[in-house]
Amino acid sequence: MSGNEMSNQESIWISNSHSFSKNVIDDTIAQLCGGSQAISAAENLALSKLKKLWVAKYKPKDRQPLSNPVPLPPKPKRKPRPRKRATAEYVDATTLEDNCDVIYRINIPPLRPNWQCRSFELKVKAHVCKNNLVEPLINWQLLDTIMEVPLDEGTSILQKHVDEILEKDLH
Repeated sequence: MSGNEMSNQESIWISNSHSFSKNVIDDTIAQLCGGSQAISAAENLALSKLKKLWVAKYKPKDRQPLSNPVPLPPKPKRKPRPRKRATAEYVDATTLEDNCDVIYRINIPPLRPNWQCRSFELKVKAHVCKNNLVEPLINWQLLDTIMEVPLDEGTSILQKHVDEILEKDLH
C-alpha cells in the first residue's frame, strides 16, 4: 500500500470515526422506520421523538473524538553546562624529580547504583605517581566512605588516608 493510499484511508477512517456514534442511532432508527411497512404513524412519530430525545441526551458532538492535535513544539535545546577548568596542567610524572609535589587525579566510576562518577585530586610526591602507590591503598570500605559524602569532604578523607599509609611505609 503506497503512502497516498494510506493517508487517504486514514483521513476516511478519521472522518468516519467522528460521526460513528451519530450514525449508529440514525441507522438504527432508519431501519426501524423504513424497514417495515407495518409501522403505524403513531409508532413512526414515537421513533422520531426517540431520535430527538437521544440526540438531546447523548450529545453526540460532545462524544466525538478529538481530531489529531497539533504536535507539541520541540523542546528547547539544553545549554551545555560549563566544565570545571583543570586546576593544574597535565605533566608526565616520569619526567619529574621524585620529591616534586604533583596533583594526582583519581577518577572513580559509579561502581554502585547510588554513586556518581567523581574525580579526586590528591597532592602527592612524584615518586608516588611513578610507582603507582596510591591505587593499592584504595579499598571498598574507603570507597564507601568517600563516595557517600560531599566531594570536598571525600577528597580530604582520601588525602588523609593516603598520607597516613605512605608515612607508615616510609618509616
